[in-house]
Formats: sequence, C-alpha cells, structure tokens
Amino acid sequence: MQDQLCTALVNFEIDLVLSTGMPDMESVAEVSGCGWNERASVVAAAHHPIVRLPSPTLDTLISLPWAFMPKGTAPYARWSSQFIRAGLKVPHLAVATTSISLIKTLVRSGQFVSWLMEPMFREENERGVLCAVEVGGLSHTLKMRVLRRRDGRLSLPAVRFLDELRPL
Repeated sequence: MQDQLCTALVNFEIDLVLSTGMPDMESVAEVSGCGWNERASVVAAAHHPIVRLPSPTLDTLISLPWAFMPKGTAPYARWSSQFIRAGLKVPHLAVATTSISLIKTLVRSGQFVSWLMEPMFREENERGVLCAVEVGGLSHTLKMRVLRRRDGRLSLPAVRFLDELRPL
C-alpha cells in the first residue's frame, strides 16, 4: 500500500502521504517537524474480565477471541511478531477485518479484544466504553511521518494541512 501511495505522490496524484516508514525512493522526502508517535494498545470493553486483571500477560491473551486486521496487513505483522518474539503462539483471529468500526463494535460487545492505535479508540476510551489494557510485552509505538515529493511545490490545502499538523 505504501508503495502505491508513494507512486501516486511522485506522479502528482496526491500531495502528501502519512506513513509509518520511509520508502526507498529518492524522489520522496520526509516533511520535517510534522512527525509524531502513536501507541498501540490491547483494547477491551470496560466490562471485559481482562480489564480487572492486575497484570495481564501475553499468555493471558492467547486464548481470547480476537477481532483484528487480517494476515498480510502491516498491523497484523506488528501484532503477531510480538507474540513470536516472546516464543508464544500467535492468537487465533476469531474475526479478521480491515473495518475499524466493526472491530470496535465487536470489542464493545465484550466478547472480543483487539489491538489498536490509541487515536482509533480515544473517544470510546474517554466515554469509558473501551479501555486500553496494559499488557507486558504487547505495547508498540509507531513513528508517524508525513512524506512529500522532494521536488515541486505543495498545493495550498496541503500547506494548510501541514500547518495544522506541526503543533501536534
């Protein structure tokens, strides 16, 4: 997906790309001062039993029903690699979908857990519906980058968007 976005960037089809990595393309540059970090957390409904556990571990999570991104996606690779590094079996996905809305709906039901970037469930967390669960060995911070074409000028909307991002 990132390759397609960077190709569209270089071909002047889009002005900016939000990315977790830097492509190996000389014609693409990172916009300085616009990066930020996003943290991924295990997410459960406020009434899910795992929320009440004092110190859940990766072992605790293996047998739970998961709603998450399917195999072959970057989030799945980041999530599963943490279990593999710990020498554990990767949990079975009860539901595999790219729909964040569906994942959050399933997690809200109290029957599933997931692993999401915190901005994806911030509103539900603030309302006390979904909770981030601190699990040793399953936290991940991604450095978010804004990419642009190395040559050429940005459109006025792209410049304004960057002005909004910089204070973050």
